[in-house]
Amino acid sequence: MEPLTGAILRIVGKITDFYELLTRFFQVYLPMQQFNRRNQISASQQQQQSDETEVSLSGDEIGNSGESELTPPFIVGMDKPLREVKKLLLELEEEDDESSVIVVTAPGGCGKTTLVKQICQDPDVKGKFKDIFSFKAEHNNLLAVPGFKTNGVDAIHRWVKRLRKNQTQTSSLLLVLDDIWGETDHRDVPEFPLHKFVEFKIPKCKILVTSRYEFPRIGFTYKLDLLDDEQSKKLLRHTAFLRDGDKDYDDVVDKIVKRCCGFPLAIQVVGGSLRGLPVVVWKSRALELCEGQSILDSGEGLLDCLQRSLTSLKAKLKECFMDMGSFPYHEKIPVTALIDMWAELYQLDINGVHAISNLRKLSLQNLLNLEVMRKDATEDEAWYDDDTYVLQCELLRDLAIRQSSHKPMEERERLFLDLTGNKLFPEWRSKEVQPCIVKAHLLSISIDKMFSSSWCNMKGPQVEVLIINFQTMEKHYTLPDLKRIRLERVSVPTLCNTMVKLENLEKITLVMCNINQTFNNCSIQIPVENLPNLQEINIDSCNDLVGLPKWLCDLVHLRKLSITNCHKPSTLSKRIGRLKNLEVLRLNACRKLEELPKTIGSLNKLNLLDISGCFRLRKLPE
Repeated sequence: MEPLTGAILRIVGKITDFYELLTRFFQVYLPMQQFNRRNQISASQQQQQSDETEVSLSGDEIGNSGESELTPPFIVGMDKPLREVKKLLLELEEEDDESSVIVVTAPGGCGKTTLVKQICQDPDVKGKFKDIFSFKAEHNNLLAVPGFKTNGVDAIHRWVKRLRKNQTQTSSLLLVLDDIWGETDHRDVPEFPLHKFVEFKIPKCKILVTSRYEFPRIGFTYKLDLLDDEQSKKLLRHTAFLRDGDKDYDDVVDKIVKRCCGFPLAIQVVGGSLRGLPVVVWKSRALELCEGQSILDSGEGLLDCLQRSLTSLKAKLKECFMDMGSFPYHEKIPVTALIDMWAELYQLDINGVHAISNLRKLSLQNLLNLEVMRKDATEDEAWYDDDTYVLQCELLRDLAIRQSSHKPMEERERLFLDLTGNKLFPEWRSKEVQPCIVKAHLLSISIDKMFSSSWCNMKGPQVEVLIINFQTMEKHYTLPDLKRIRLERVSVPTLCNTMVKLENLEKITLVMCNINQTFNNCSIQIPVENLPNLQEINIDSCNDLVGLPKWLCDLVHLRKLSITNCHKPSTLSKRIGRLKNLEVLRLNACRKLEELPKTIGSLNKLNLLDISGCFRLRKLPE
């Protein structure tokens, strides 16, 4: 009887397994297939409509399908990211609720989706997770879930519970949420209800997210790097069908790759547009790019992809992003310069709290990178240090400029004049009506040593911020109405001979300047009445500064004085005690500074003294 009983039990077990399989199929997989089929039909009917206000998130089972159509035909530069994200996915402690979410983040067109598709087809991942379901977002985060009339994360949770009901609790599930969008508000973190997945505490479930946004408070964040030069050249050659032995193309490939900034999508678009064309056409395209034509003009898809990153930006934040086009793409932009600029343009607080918040938001959305060089500073100190920079790649800078260039040049709110390489002034400036009047609130002019054209008679009565990126200072300019002056890598003349009355000047910043004649000549005395409202002076990395001039200590309205990374001063003038309104004194990294004058004790309003990095300073005045 026992063998017969065992056989019956085995048969009952098989029938039970078959019943569970059928139940799972009709409750989960069949609705999913029907949902996908409807989505495909709907997508084919609406493929020309790109501005929908409600876009669904479709689901697709990809975990156990063998060789999938999702596997890209050619992959480059993904070995390291695949290895690192896969390790995170397989080795995270399952007891840690926060570890259930991994966010892969990068700007649009960098290969996030390609990476995730590779991960889902990896044998180790497929062996770890019994089921892998992928959901793809198009524009917004309205989640349409198969088999449910309601939308959203809650519907996905109920869908997962239905799936789990017909599974053993020991089987693992991987949910892939591809191209999830964040939305900024007054906080620094893009909003998407990922935290709900953590709150649901779905057992044995991992969520792998790709997004242009960072979600720093949820799970783990993996920043996907851009391609390096060798990877970029390999992808460009493959896309354009170039053979490895085509040496005639080597030089032009190098030039084009540099302008693509390591964005895989940009490389593929350019390569596709040049596919099969002779080398002379390649050289012509490379020359156009070197002469200033944007890589965004290379073909359809690239501009749309990057432009979508701006759709969720609030109006003021988008304005700040567009302002980033004012600076050369290869330059590090000091955060302090942006604080000054936005204080004038948008009446933000002069201490930079709102400006720093905007930079954080743009950074979290991968529209710029923040680089803090001073590692010993607190977070608050770092923002106001000239060693904290903003970096922006050329593609995103071009995108910022394009957003500001829809109107005729003389009517734009931001006017960017790139006159490097001996480019001529725009045609509108040569009109018979002189002077040329622009309506811009922000005017940025870039000139290098090759510029030889005659200067335009230009007036900007509404200009609030003037950014001059000069690589030559052979001409003279008079700018009496400025509120803030920032000079980098220039020789500052003897001010007593050239000084005009700057009634509105509130702040002077000198970075890596030659200031010997102005500051170290004790015989020079600048009338302080020429600077009646000057409240802040910043001097950074001016290697010829020996000490403070007498006239500076007569600026009784001065509230902030910063002398950093200047290695020659050994002491400060005793006259510094006359600065009765001084609140902040920064002397960071003045390595030869040996003592402070006793008169510093009379600065009753002083609330911050920074002497970090002053290694020879042994004691403070009593």
